[in-house]
Amino acid sequence: MTASGRLVDDLASHLRQRIVSGALRGGAKLTEQGVASEYSVARPTVRSAVDQLARDGLVFRQPHLPPQVVEVPHEEIPEILSLLETIERLALENLAQRPHAARAVHSVVGGSLHNALGSMVTELGSDRLAALHRRLTFELILGSRDLSAPFDEASSPAAEIDVVESMGEAILREDFWGVRSGALALQALRRARIVIPVSARKP
Repeated sequence: MTASGRLVDDLASHLRQRIVSGALRGGAKLTEQGVASEYSVARPTVRSAVDQLARDGLVFRQPHLPPQVVEVPHEEIPEILSLLETIERLALENLAQRPHAARAVHSVVGGSLHNALGSMVTELGSDRLAALHRRLTFELILGSRDLSAPFDEASSPAAEIDVVESMGEAILREDFWGVRSGALALQALRRARIVIPVSARKP
């Protein structure tokens, strides 16, 4: 990768983190001139970095207007969760047919439940499924940022780490049922951490 390519990736990563953390909220404008001045980079670098964010579904463009951070309405969360689970199920269906992929999955499964499930889809699913999963995961994070349920013992960060670790161990043992059980447990944790207001639930 060239130095300019690394600069684009670094800028995209920093902007992505600001969006995911809420420092840049939905509707915030990312003008090329503003970002270029803030980070002391050229406008083409900003344009390329914003292209990455657009592919991730974090910003959208309209003709003759600066890119804006995406806003995800609460009522879309149930559909996003269902789509994520469908993609993860499709990826898991490939596990029995691709046992050698288990080792590759283990090498990237780690960190948060989002990372573990995303890695699983990347290694076991198609490029299309992986791109959709990444985009939907970011949409879920944006849309549910202020819908977090309080942690209990079953949904605490420690419980998440335990599930991710047990899933990794199951992959190494080529225990496909253990991998499926781990994925289902992570899906349940993901749902348990989001409280959708009654007014936002679809009938």
